Amino acid sequence: MSYKPEVDLNHNVVSPHHRYGCYDKPQSRETAIEVQHGWTTGGRRATHMHQTRWLDIGCGHSYRETDPSCRGCKWRDA
Repeated sequence: MSYKPEVDLNHNVVSPHHRYGCYDKPQSRETAIEVQHGWTTGGRRATHMHQTRWLDIGCGHSYRETDPSCRGCKWRDA
């Protein structure tokens, strides 16, 4: 499959020099996320922070081999 980077998911034109936010950044092993933890007495969601551990993968982008925005990224062949 090939990837056409003319527009992003919001239908904005992508420049030929576009890079994703993951480009060459160190991988994060843990992330804090806010999750629902029951309900309050007033009927609203009760939440708390939860540490989550991510799988050890280099890159999850399905088209990284053909996407020009991934060219030169250290995660491209990981």
